[in-house]
Amino acid sequence: MPEELLVDVDTFETRVALVDDGDLVELHVERSDARSQIGNIYLGTVSRLAPSVQAAFVDIGLQRPGFLPFAQRAEGKAPEAPWHEGQRLPVQVVKDPLNGKGLRLAADLSVAGRHVVLTPFDATVAVSRRIEDDAERTRLAALAAAGLKSLALPYGCIVRTAAVGADAQQLRDDLEALYAAWRRIRERCVRAAPADAGSDDSAPSESPAASPTLIHDELPMSLRVVRDLVGPDTTAIVVNDGATRERLAAYVSRTLAPAPPVRCYEGALGMFDAYGVESAIRRALQPNVPLPSGGHLLIEHTRAMTTIDVNSGTSTNAANLEATSLATNLQAAQAIPRELRRRNIGGIVVVDFIDMQEAAHQEAVSAALATAAHGDPALFRASPLSPLGLVEISRRRVRPSLVQQLGERCGTCEGDRYVATAQTSCYDVLRALRQRIAAFASGENRFLLEAAPPVVERLRGDDARHLAALCKALACDIQLCPRSDFAARRFRLQPLSDAAEITEAPPPQAQTEHTHR
Repeated sequence: MPEELLVDVDTFETRVALVDDGDLVELHVERSDARSQIGNIYLGTVSRLAPSVQAAFVDIGLQRPGFLPFAQRAEGKAPEAPWHEGQRLPVQVVKDPLNGKGLRLAADLSVAGRHVVLTPFDATVAVSRRIEDDAERTRLAALAAAGLKSLALPYGCIVRTAAVGADAQQLRDDLEALYAAWRRIRERCVRAAPADAGSDDSAPSESPAASPTLIHDELPMSLRVVRDLVGPDTTAIVVNDGATRERLAAYVSRTLAPAPPVRCYEGALGMFDAYGVESAIRRALQPNVPLPSGGHLLIEHTRAMTTIDVNSGTSTNAANLEATSLATNLQAAQAIPRELRRRNIGGIVVVDFIDMQEAAHQEAVSAALATAAHGDPALFRASPLSPLGLVEISRRRVRPSLVQQLGERCGTCEGDRYVATAQTSCYDVLRALRQRIAAFASGENRFLLEAAPPVVERLRGDDARHLAALCKALACDIQLCPRSDFAARRFRLQPLSDAAEITEAPPPQAQTEHTHR
């Protein structure tokens, strides 16, 4: 099967899955009440300086101020002369809140395109470290520099991995579009802070009475993922929503060459179910990952890092333990980068491989790990195997892992296990309702829904609008009844005038029962 990008749109949640040969490679989830802020530019106000951590906290109008390191000062601005409280300046979100920490900000703004990122505060022309071919790096750097010169731009840029194989015109078109976007950003800054109109690229100074202002809104998640993930091997973009398909088709034809077809999914079964993505998500949230030899990985999350234990399982061979260990470790080395990307696990990862005695075998496992990580768009670095068989991996993290997005820490034991949140359970039930109601006879339009109390509570409160939209789309009325004896995703749907058998929503997308090994 080819590489395809699947865009699953609901009123409450948008999910984008990259599928290669039927296998889930990467998943992005964005809920309507928690949009990512990465890439957005705000005109904020410095609310507090924290010299002890060499950072400022900037109010950008959200619940918590953002964290702005002094080191992120634009070039030429001395770290020992930082901003002052009350100062207004444009800042860009570079990382969403993670593990209880607020947004991370940068003062050296940039604007991202398909092939390049325009850096108005840095005149350097750089090339993505993911491009390893020296000749291609040299060619792209020269084309980017020529494009900046032809447009008379005193700025720099970063050539992105997607630019491999691009020609001079493609890079120049990207730079021209990004410069137009940068002009609009500067104009909005000036309008938001008129007193600072005298400087093109400098940050506005002080206007304490003004409110934080959104200056630049990054592309919606569906367009952003298409921009960043669609490559020459992508054969199609499949969307389950007509309006979104039209927007994506217009964007793709304008920015991608060659442009993959954008088609609408029209199957009766949910798109992610039809492509096997729902089951892949469930597997991606389980701690155990089976290996072909009979061994398995055990992936566990702690507050500081992720640990992966490689186990031989049923693949033991007493006659040659070294060969068995090598075979299992090689399979694990190939699987680990794939699982990290699929689960969006970043930060520090420590892998405990099975002990091996031969130095050549240890080198082979390290080489297999590096090879398997080659296609990962996130910066991936791994240490050699230590004498204890440990490997330390650092993978760039800008958004929560999949289990953090869809789950929460277990409140029963106050431990580190994750269970599905009420919101995740509610959305699974909503998705299942659409198919279940459509299966009833056309004359039925009034139903009783019995579900777990947290689900009913959300459907009556925070997610009432999503239930109302579903009822309107299906021309039906649904009455709610909480059942304390129902598990998170179990529900009963029956016509008010009849009785139906108990039905269950799709299997959980995260651990929903409190079980510990």
